Amino acid sequence: MRRLFPVLLLLCAVCARERSAKSAEELLPEPAQGALVTAPLAGVAQDVAALLQRVGQLPGGEQLGDSRRAMASQLGFDPLSRDGQLSAGLDPDRAAALVLLSAAGRPGWVAALPLTKPDLFAQTVDRLLRERAAFAVRHDEARGRTRVAVYSREGETDRVAFAVVRGYGVLARGPDPAADVAATAERAPEQSLAHDARLASARKQLGGQDLTVFAPAGSGLLQRMAARPLPGDLAVGLTGTPGRKRNGSRRQCPAAAARWCASCRATRRSSRARACTRPRCCGRRGASPSWPRRSPRWESP
Repeated sequence: MRRLFPVLLLLCAVCARERSAKSAEELLPEPAQGALVTAPLAGVAQDVAALLQRVGQLPGGEQLGDSRRAMASQLGFDPLSRDGQLSAGLDPDRAAALVLLSAAGRPGWVAALPLTKPDLFAQTVDRLLRERAAFAVRHDEARGRTRVAVYSREGETDRVAFAVVRGYGVLARGPDPAADVAATAERAPEQSLAHDARLASARKQLGGQDLTVFAPAGSGLLQRMAARPLPGDLAVGLTGTPGRKRNGSRRQCPAAAARWCASCRATRRSSRARACTRPRCCGRRGASPSWPRRSPRWESP
């Protein structure tokens, strides 16, 4: 028994150790105001870098290459390369997520980024916030079981908080970002963004995307993206991977508008159709034909 006692203590210590979250979404709250979810960071970086390279071959596009080098110089690492992400302490093989938060003034946000080296990433965040973002004042405070670093500017109420929570670097901005960061450590998975049925449905319909933007009906993000109120949730997916859909969007429309969308799609598959003449939902009035004809005819679905 004496020999087994140290082993039991070691096992207890391992069990008590904080487990890593299954995903960034598991740490974040439900998207009341909007959410952004990425694919694994290495894939996103590769697609964006390839897109910049293609655009850089166009007249005047060489400035994008200069902008990338300037960004890497300011950050101290290249975020559009796997090696650059590793040098900052990020995990290129996992995804990140961000949720907008309700606030009386400027809206806040909380984000979770996957880490391989938490200490290295903490140093990177500290340097960038102090030197590049001018959040020069830092103080550390304990919120529950979480030790949070809070950054601020002299004479301003806007603050940024950072902590490492369950294998992710959690950043928040708002009037009380430390509370938002600490809440990620206490949040139950079933109350998190990972279990939001609306976001799950949107991601399933959009397919694999580098970036998925989700805005619930009536949210602050939706009000900023649209000039007038939309009838439902909005989900937009973006990717630059060859062979996949480069962008996509989905809007949850009322039943009547949804029927027009279905009718429009069915009619456009016929050889005589050119565009939807009832674009109350899908907005395809006047769409250019997808194949040429000598005497095109416009028809209503």
